[in-house]
Amino acid sequence: MQLLKPEINTLIQKEALDLFYNNGYQATLMRDLASAVGMSVGNTYRYYKSKHDLFRTLVAPVHERLTELLEATHDNPQAHLNELYLTTIMTRFTAICSKYHKESVIFLEYYLAQDDDPVIKDFKNLIFETVKAHIPKVTPPMFELLYHFIATGTVFVLRKSAPENIVANLRTLYIFLFKDINERVI
Repeated sequence: MQLLKPEINTLIQKEALDLFYNNGYQATLMRDLASAVGMSVGNTYRYYKSKHDLFRTLVAPVHERLTELLEATHDNPQAHLNELYLTTIMTRFTAICSKYHKESVIFLEYYLAQDDDPVIKDFKNLIFETVKAHIPKVTPPMFELLYHFIATGTVFVLRKSAPENIVANLRTLYIFLFKDINERVI
């Protein structure tokens, strides 16, 4: 039995991240990845059972940080009533997206289409409950639109911004989406 080499695993992850980022998860084939790495498709499956297994490995840091953010909110369930809470959530989300730029893009694009991950559902619910606490007139369809703007806007900023501008541009996006939202909803 041939041993799996850490340097090959690192190369697979690097190439997969670039392929998923540039082409999207759905459009990236394991054959494309094997070609980019310079190995057979069968050999890539020795490192990862499936393309989705590789995807989960790549987005694990984003998933873990969102889980930590959600767990921090469970410590104080009434915190969403604080007006600064949404700002805190979005600031932490911005830090995650800035640190894990490509991983956040592929994570958000995938789950925008799937919407079946418990962490994404909990994050979405956390934002909804926080917005609802301050703007009772927000209906679920209105929130779905707001959430879509948050997610697609975040992906847009991550794709179009220079790395040094990501934090400032995400802050601008979130201020635009939430500033005076109460007057827009009424």
